[in-house]
Amino acid sequence: MHAVELKGVMKRFSNGTELTTVFTEADLTVTKGEIVVVQGGCKTGKTTLLNLIAAMTPANKGSVLVFGTNLLSLRHRPDWRLANIAFITDDMSLNPCLSPLQNLLTGFQEGEKGYEEASLRAADVLSSLGISNRDRGECLEELSRKETFLTSIARVFMSRNPLVLADEPEKVLADEEAHSAMSSLIRFARKNSITVIIASNDRRLSCQADRTLVLKNGNVLSYQNKDPLKQAE
Repeated sequence: MHAVELKGVMKRFSNGTELTTVFTEADLTVTKGEIVVVQGGCKTGKTTLLNLIAAMTPANKGSVLVFGTNLLSLRHRPDWRLANIAFITDDMSLNPCLSPLQNLLTGFQEGEKGYEEASLRAADVLSSLGISNRDRGECLEELSRKETFLTSIARVFMSRNPLVLADEPEKVLADEEAHSAMSSLIRFARKNSITVIIASNDRRLSCQADRTLVLKNGNVLSYQNKDPLKQAE
């Protein structure tokens, strides 16, 4: 069973007067535990592809399967997404009224079995991503987008969802910070056999991935080489 499988997917958007086709007949398979980087120019569909896989927007034609589940017939999408997917974006659904540490400990009750161990692990994860002792205790709404984004990555380390999607981390973090954070994520994913799909034009991430997908002219092109964008030109 593949982690992700798209068959003949068409995706269109309408603004009321104009119809835009993002994908014409896209095919894609991602195996379990594979690390994939998605590249492409502006408005080629990088975010749309992730949203299709996360059951956040439906295909107009074709099928999207994630771990064998056909998303077009999926019920209770939020519950399914919570159990299967960690979606890393700059507006990931964290609670802004809670601190980074409290967000990571959501679902754990103080005093219950496992809470102390989870608390120590959460503090260690936040520290490894560069979130200071002071910031990990502050409400997210008082912190920068950088700390919020890093907290969303930290929650991936805590939740261990089988599929991780990351949408253009370089839009939130500085170039070196984004590369460092995603490199940490890739190492964690390989250790725990987690499937990762990152939308990013950072060629250094492609070198760490198993495969690179390039979106062009409504299609998905697959490359194993080190410089797929150049070859796709």
